[in-house]
Amino acid sequence: MSGALDRRYRAVVFDLFGTLVPAYPHHTVLAAMAAVLDVDPRHFIPAFAEDTRDRRETGQFNGLEDNVRAICAALGRVASPDQLRDAVRIRKDLTRTSLTPRERAVWTLSELRARTLRVGLISDCCEAVPAAWRVSPLAAYVDVAIFSCEVGVKKPSPTIYLRACAALGVPPDRCLYVGDGGSHELAGAAAVGMDAVLLAVPEEAVVDPYRPEVATWQGHTIRSLEAVVDLVE
Repeated sequence: MSGALDRRYRAVVFDLFGTLVPAYPHHTVLAAMAAVLDVDPRHFIPAFAEDTRDRRETGQFNGLEDNVRAICAALGRVASPDQLRDAVRIRKDLTRTSLTPRERAVWTLSELRARTLRVGLISDCCEAVPAAWRVSPLAAYVDVAIFSCEVGVKKPSPTIYLRACAALGVPPDRCLYVGDGGSHELAGAAAVGMDAVLLAVPEEAVVDPYRPEVATWQGHTIRSLEAVVDLVE
């Protein structure tokens, strides 16, 4: 644990992937999608994971199939309806299975609720996530869940943090934000007045390479999710 926190919190807001649930293997599933689409994964993977990510995660595509179709067209490939459905199914199946709580996640959320703290979630995600979240074992422990694809804005925009705080009924300076450092989320939270904490789980570094703040964050860092409870005591 590093850094210093000294505020009395009324709410804790969490990131989802890499935080409440483990990061999932982006490249493995994207390679599987490329295979059913019969496109070169060396081109499909960056097109999905990087080039079209912001549009997908702010709801600018008419669903995942529209996103995949657009990538195929850009790569000079016309995918059949069956291929598009199979590729989308692979992604959605991964989403459902990936919402398995991290070890001690349910305990951590239960302990926060027992201390009468409000609990929030902010996730940069595509349209497959909200539906999967609502039937996940974690949903019952979270008071407010904000998904970028539904609100049209993503981290680190101040809007998405302030929206979560408003929905929780707690000002930013009484909220603690916990994330794994993706999307410059920690700096974004700090910019609106929240205290921010990096959850650094070393073995996930090779699973999710899209976490720029892991190497640059100078603030408070924890190595396990349950350490959040100590921060709010």
